[in-house]
Amino acid sequence: MKIRNLTPHPVMVRGITFPAEGACPRCSVNRTQVDLIRHNGVDIPVTRSIFGAVEGLPAHEAGTILIVSRLVADACPDRGDLYFPDDLVRDSDGKVIGANSLGKV
Repeated sequence: MKIRNLTPHPVMVRGITFPAEGACPRCSVNRTQVDLIRHNGVDIPVTRSIFGAVEGLPAHEAGTILIVSRLVADACPDRGDLYFPDDLVRDSDGKVIGANSLGKV
């Protein structure tokens, strides 16, 4: 089975690193400002994001699974070839350094 990583960064799962391929499907997003917070003299907009269609996702290829973001996988529940890093492993500072598994919607 072929595994392609379509996230923008290398993904390590149980010691195996899948390098990023450069292609990175994303959900379109429509942001609307819903509020404004003033803090220490700075206006900080508060927005609501509505996610739409996935852009840049290649067609299904037999025998190949695609590692994508959880957001992309959630947006395409009928695509049986989409997986995302799951059961994340973090270092002592809380930074994600790998995953124990691949998740599926």
